[in-house]
Amino acid sequence: MIVYFKTKIARRKETNYFFLLCCIMSKNLLLCYNNMMGHVYVSTKLISPITNESIVLESLVDTGATFTTIPINLAERLKLPHITRRKVRTASGEEEMDVSYLMIEILGEKAVTEVLISNKLDRILVGILTLEALAFKVNPKTGQLEKTELLLL
Repeated sequence: MIVYFKTKIARRKETNYFFLLCCIMSKNLLLCYNNMMGHVYVSTKLISPITNESIVLESLVDTGATFTTIPINLAERLKLPHITRRKVRTASGEEEMDVSYLMIEILGEKAVTEVLISNKLDRILVGILTLEALAFKVNPKTGQLEKTELLLL
């Protein structure tokens, strides 16, 4: 028996739907849930280490991504230095991307972070290394960034 629950939650000016999938197996109750949480977006300031030019845009926090990735047009606009190329595995397969760095500011916190430059993406993806450098984590209950401790272990 499979039961679907649908809950409507208003967030910002848009409406997100959360789906809870409950699976009941034989005599054991197995609760499997697929929480289709809304995406976490945050205002992000990218600052060029070369020209000090900055851009403020909305970015998508991607806790499944190791590195922060930006579109090539932003890298060109900020005149980011080319460091190297790396093979990376993406949702669309393996590809090579240029690597650079920049200063990033989110919610008043700043850090220098390595970034991958994508020919395919049209938005900024903030990866987990950048979140950790800024001492942020995603609260899964609220879908918001919150401060966390920095560990030097």
